Amino acid sequence: MAKVPERSRALGRPFILSHLVTGRCNARCPTCMWRRTEDVVGGPTAQTAGELDTAAVEELYRQAAQAGLVQLVAWGGEPTLRWDLPRLLWAAKEAGLLVTLISNGNLLGRRWPDLRGSVDTLVLSVDDLGEAHDQLRGIPGLFARLEELVGRLARDPLKPRLLINTVLSAANRGALERVAPLAKRWGAGLYCSISPSLWST
Repeated sequence: MAKVPERSRALGRPFILSHLVTGRCNARCPTCMWRRTEDVVGGPTAQTAGELDTAAVEELYRQAAQAGLVQLVAWGGEPTLRWDLPRLLWAAKEAGLLVTLISNGNLLGRRWPDLRGSVDTLVLSVDDLGEAHDQLRGIPGLFARLEELVGRLARDPLKPRLLINTVLSAANRGALERVAPLAKRWGAGLYCSISPSLWST
């Protein structure tokens, strides 16, 4: 059973484990600071250099829970490129951690059956609507896949809490006004970050 955050705060301890599970990604966002410069495109394959193996990650999550951490935030790169992601997230759940997954959503439709029930909060990265979003991410048809996924989740009794993360930059000026109504339609929370490197004066 996960310990409440208040106890960790009272003890002066961290309570969130933020884990970049892979630097590999299937998108080519101009704002990204985390993507590996090599081996960035591909399907859910075995770990590459620099990634902890399955057993090491499972042990990390067990030790995090035993130390009093409450929540895992799994991100990347694109986490769904790890073939073992379902095993990792279920290990976190079994250790008593609340699980947040941050994803661009491109592979989630096909991978969700194995992830279903292991994710408490799902954060989808959405930087604009329709084709504009697809172009920013470098993934044709991505926005349509997100719409289909969210529709499926809305009918799922095990659906996770849904959030949208929007990165604001000169590449998508005015996106917040376009994405906010989408968040309302999806029943999702919305938060934004800013990429100063792409803002022009």
